[in-house]
Amino acid sequence: MVKEKKELKQTPRSFVQTIALLHTVFFVSIVGFALFAYFTSTSAAIDLESTDDPFFIAIPIVVLAGLVGGKFLFGKLTGKLQSEKSLKAKLAGYQTASIMYYAFFEGTALFSIVGFLMTGNLYFLIIAAVIAAYLFLQRPTHSKVSEDLALSGKLKSRFDAQDEPILL
Repeated sequence: MVKEKKELKQTPRSFVQTIALLHTVFFVSIVGFALFAYFTSTSAAIDLESTDDPFFIAIPIVVLAGLVGGKFLFGKLTGKLQSEKSLKAKLAGYQTASIMYYAFFEGTALFSIVGFLMTGNLYFLIIAAVIAAYLFLQRPTHSKVSEDLALSGKLKSRFDAQDEPILL
């Protein structure tokens, strides 16, 4: 008896679910590492007065630069997708842009958490928590993807047909 292979075709719904899953993995990794750092710390306290600590200045600068850079790169990458004619190519590019965007969040948050682990200053863990909260608010949805890609006409109607396979 020969089993038929069922070919899985990606649909707009499955695409958004995949992006949402990737987003969740990035978010959970930040929260998990932050919780691990907090519960394994022996001396955690907020210290806003030790301005001689190089992390006190470096972490906020790196975080700000990373988040602004991530947003800028995401905008550039999704902007380049405007000229694409294929929905499949637009979505593939969007997935790449999203992963890079989320990686900027994760990188800056992990840097903050490492700063906390090295100093015990909860200020850095609070920064990581704010980054995680902002990343949580960036959760991809069907309408957000459509808006970010500025879909219109046939491409929008094909993307709105959520259970139809994405062919081209």
